[in-house]
Amino acid sequence: MKPKTLHDWGDSQSLYEFLQVGDTVGEDVADFFLNQVPPAFLSSNVIQLGECADYRHDRPVFATVKRENSQWKYAGLCYIGGEDPA
Repeated sequence: MKPKTLHDWGDSQSLYEFLQVGDTVGEDVADFFLNQVPPAFLSSNVIQLGECADYRHDRPVFATVKRENSQWKYAGLCYIGGEDPA
């Protein structure tokens, strides 16, 4: 399956409707996560959007992409620094 791109996303749906946990995303989507606002968390393998998306068990969760086998994948809403869905 080809990676999802910003072009595929368009303006018709929210990020959370467009991406499902495990989706492979293009570099442009990873760059979007990196460049929207300063990331909440950034490492060589994980990027989390800088704004909290929701709260789980009274803790903030962030939209997250992680690198697996040289491809970026959407990891869902994760706790800060995490890469598994909260």
